[in-house]
Amino acid sequence: MGAVALGGGIHRLARQIGLKQAMGMVLTAHRVIAEEGFRMGFVNQVVETEALDKTVIEVCEKILTCAELAREVIISVLPGRT
Repeated sequence: MGAVALGGGIHRLARQIGLKQAMGMVLTAHRVIAEEGFRMGFVNQVVETEALDKTVIEVCEKILTCAELAREVIISVLPGRT
C-alpha cells in the first residue's frame, strides 16, 4: 500500500531542492539522514538527540520574541503558503 504526500508538500520540496532531486526522493521513497537534508537545504539545523529538546525551546523562544504582527506578516508572505 502506498501513500501520497498531499497538501502541497511535494510542490514545496521541488521548489526547495529542485525537481530532479525531489522526484527522485518521492518516486523511490528515498529517505535521507538529517545531514543530507541539511546539505540539500530542507533541514535548518542538525543537533544531537540529547540537545533536541533544548534546541527546540531556544528556537521557539527566538520566534516568540518577535512582534506578533511581524510573525504574521512574515508567515503570510512565505512561498508555498496556501
